Amino acid sequence: MTQPVFPFTYHETTTQWPKGNAFTFGKGWQFAAQPQLPLQRTFRLRFPVLQYFVDQYGNPDPTQNPAYNAYALVQFYQSVLTYQTFTYNHPLFGALNVRWSADQPFESPRVIPGGNGATEPLEIFLIEVPV
Repeated sequence: MTQPVFPFTYHETTTQWPKGNAFTFGKGWQFAAQPQLPLQRTFRLRFPVLQYFVDQYGNPDPTQNPAYNAYALVQFYQSVLTYQTFTYNHPLFGALNVRWSADQPFESPRVIPGGNGATEPLEIFLIEVPV
């Protein structure tokens, strides 16, 4: 069975590299060892704006403009939560196996009053799951 692909392409990405096996001893001496496991990167995705769309009956519609649909993002999160992996197409590293970060809980995007469904900027965090 194939895993879901993160379809929301309207965002900026930054990569946080882990500290690794580095320690500071007394008098400021630093030691670093080669990691025994693959490094687990964290990706911060910044969405400048998302939008809630409604169908002809006024119900939330996750199918309109999927690249920046706020309700579709909420549904995607509910389908994977923080334990299921999915594919994230990183602009530099390509297709990566990731999951939602449990350290930064997901919050539904807040709607801008009078903004016709547009939301305030949103950040989410994904963690790489080495294969």
